[in-house]
Amino acid sequence: MSYYEEILAVQPPFDIGPDNVKRPTFSVNFDCLVKEYTGKLEQEICSYIAANGLGQLPPAGTSLWYGRSAPIPTGDGPITHLFNTGGSSTDETHDEHKTFSLSFQIVVRALKYDDARQRIFALWRLLDGLREIEIESS
Repeated sequence: MSYYEEILAVQPPFDIGPDNVKRPTFSVNFDCLVKEYTGKLEQEICSYIAANGLGQLPPAGTSLWYGRSAPIPTGDGPITHLFNTGGSSTDETHDEHKTFSLSFQIVVRALKYDDARQRIFALWRLLDGLREIEIESS
């Protein structure tokens, strides 16, 4: 479980063109601050997304995936793919408290343009502006 001081979108969702099987694809990027470094960023955010009804992780479902090597299905979707994008340098305060700056990207694919767009905007609204929240990976 990790304590997220804040999760903020870098920009609104945007169309990134068709994927390798010609499905409409949208993306949005987020920055987040955590008190302790978490090696489970992707799993924690995906668990939060699933708990809020915007996808299902395997083995229960195939609509939510994480990691750059995830086997993205070629189905109708919407299919959500989340991966870590590294973040930036760690901040340290005068009392030696460190804040870790992490980042991630969400990509949504769907057979129908409107399905992909609706899902990415729902995810953006769900995550953007979250503050002082504990998230556990499932």
